[in-house]
Amino acid sequence: PYTTLFRSIYRLFDHWLERRPLQTALEGPIDGMAGIAGLHLLGRARNGTHVRVELTDAAALERVRGVYRHLGLADRLETAVQDPEESGQTSAELVLTYNALPLIDDWRGYLDRVALRSTRYLLVSVTSPFSYGVMIRKAMRIVERGDADELFDHPCTRPEVIEPVLKRYGRIVEHDFLDCPWWPDLFVETGQSLLSSTLKRLPLVGGLLGERASRPATGAGFLYGPQ
Repeated sequence: PYTTLFRSIYRLFDHWLERRPLQTALEGPIDGMAGIAGLHLLGRARNGTHVRVELTDAAALERVRGVYRHLGLADRLETAVQDPEESGQTSAELVLTYNALPLIDDWRGYLDRVALRSTRYLLVSVTSPFSYGVMIRKAMRIVERGDADELFDHPCTRPEVIEPVLKRYGRIVEHDFLDCPWWPDLFVETGQSLLSSTLKRLPLVGGLLGERASRPATGAGFLYGPQ
């Protein structure tokens, strides 16, 4: 599923940017990807753009460098550990923030700092609060244990909240959707299937079946990196 998602991201970015060639692009430092962070601009690197990836974790950056090396794109990548509470010094024509805003307390201040680093375009990704997957998740939460907020619950996902903020930086030139699977896009822990993760959320059923279903097969392993 991660491969399919990244391909959908790359295709959408290609569609947007084929008319707007870029020399430089930047992403991070907070990445809300449910997978390997820092790879959203890989497709741009393949098209000749010099990419800078900033994350808060050095180990995560090493995984990014490994993927770029694996694809022969190491010469188009620059990486740096960046504190999200501080303003970075490097600017780029395109700056991307991917599903980051719900993960930081002062999301407006974070967006201000990110936007100041863009010389042409700011690309902001948030979870849509209106998809059928969200409706299914909300229905499931009625019978689940706990009521923790999820990404689609955050105020920044609502157009009437985020669009006035974005318009402070300039004109909104594109608006589109990506990663819209036929099944709701639920977060699944490493080692679990979609079935076992769903069972684990349910009262009684989760207690009886979730633990058993979540056990990985003997000898099973999980790849997480450029392989």
